[in-house]
Amino acid sequence: MRHIHSIVALTLLAFFTADAFAGGLIVVTKRLGANDAVVEPIPLPRPVPPRIRPPRPIPRPMPVYRFAPLQTQQHHVKVTIKDQVAITEIDQTFFNPNSSRLEGDFIFPLPAGAQIDEFTMDVNGKQQAAELLNAEKARKIYTDIVRSQQDPALLEYVGRGMLKCRIFPIEPRKPKRVTLKYTQLLKSDTGLVGYRFPLNTKKYSAGPVQDMSVTVNLSSQQIIKSVYSPSHEVKIDRPAPNKATLSYAAKNVVPDIDYHLYFS
Repeated sequence: MRHIHSIVALTLLAFFTADAFAGGLIVVTKRLGANDAVVEPIPLPRPVPPRIRPPRPIPRPMPVYRFAPLQTQQHHVKVTIKDQVAITEIDQTFFNPNSSRLEGDFIFPLPAGAQIDEFTMDVNGKQQAAELLNAEKARKIYTDIVRSQQDPALLEYVGRGMLKCRIFPIEPRKPKRVTLKYTQLLKSDTGLVGYRFPLNTKKYSAGPVQDMSVTVNLSSQQIIKSVYSPSHEVKIDRPAPNKATLSYAAKNVVPDIDYHLYFS
């Protein structure tokens, strides 16, 4: 495996142990006020004994939002597959529709043996560094999020590696763009090779994805006998017996199914 080349500093903590991966998502951990301080709820008084005049009622405090979903404005995926080597390039733009400044974590579950080639996230004009976490460290993050009832669906990724980056601030009504590029080796089962990319961002977005696309450029030293996607209606071009291009695009869509591709 060639050395990892990244345009930002990446801290390599361990090798990955994943078998599947997911589209990037931002988990909001705090909703901040104007002074960047978390507003804690005011505790209600304890019950008072009978025949004693209770204190005047205390106004109910504003709730502390542990999770305010962002909106996925665009989600573009470009995949180049040569035989069984796949290079995936992801370009995602999130948007904070809230009136409050937020703090959160960008997380991206990684496939087994994935090699990070590039990662960019601009925060206040600076490239933000990221960490590569092994399965044990990633498992704790996944389970902590699940226990806080932010997204029980993340149980699917327990035991997988992760790229993690803290994001602060996420300004109100402003976008946040993330790009990621990595290389992986696809498995072959009796000559059938599969590729998977979860497009299910419904649970991570405050509204429909405005612009979504997946483009796969496939080439092989041998003749490609068959190529198909059982999950999406894709346009397939076959410019040569050993080449194929699959295209999928949608506007204002609420994706609820993962993208699957198979070829032999």
